[in-house]
Amino acid sequence: MRPLKVIANLYNGFAAADDWAPALDGILAYWMLYLRDPDEFSVLQARSDLMTPIEGLPLERISDGAWWWYAASSPIYRLHEMHAIYFHRRFDDQHERFLPADTKKIITKAGPYKAYRKSLLFRVTPKIEWHCVGDESEIRRLLAPCRHVGAKSSQGHGRVRSWEIEEGDEQTALFRRPLPELYARRMGIDGAVMRWGIRPPGRIAANQTLCVMPCAR
Repeated sequence: MRPLKVIANLYNGFAAADDWAPALDGILAYWMLYLRDPDEFSVLQARSDLMTPIEGLPLERISDGAWWWYAASSPIYRLHEMHAIYFHRRFDDQHERFLPADTKKIITKAGPYKAYRKSLLFRVTPKIEWHCVGDESEIRRLLAPCRHVGAKSSQGHGRVRSWEIEEGDEQTALFRRPLPELYARRMGIDGAVMRWGIRPPGRIAANQTLCVMPCAR
């Protein structure tokens, strides 16, 4: 494994809820699981309770006490513009009318038919870069089918024009990313502290701890 810079050349930008997404290790984990077994992947997508930390990515593994994570930086990009995008969910009377016979009222304020209006920030940028320490050939294999990054790819956001991999910076890969608080302090790294998913999948409790967050971009 060696220091690499992974570049996603985009058509117009990507959507994300925060400044530290999308994560390279998360993208690689998604495609590793999907390519290994698409059926099992579908089950895991629907059942977060079955998920465990994703091991075996083609990235260097860093350990400190009970915690481990991958040597991959947060996304780095030049932000040209940022604006809110909205997505909605409303009860679809045309396609959701086949309900149990004893249904008397459709609840749209809670439950499976809840209506909502949510937003994400769309970031206009021509490319995203990540630095990592990893296996170039395996990273290329996993990224080959990846045509979108970030949130709401089903709506066309985050379209990838092409991928590039070139020589990267090891220090950026190791330290320009969320790091467990005690480890970061020992390394002389200061910053805002948040509870964060240190490794993929970031949304499960087993992967979350207090982290020192890097400065955005």
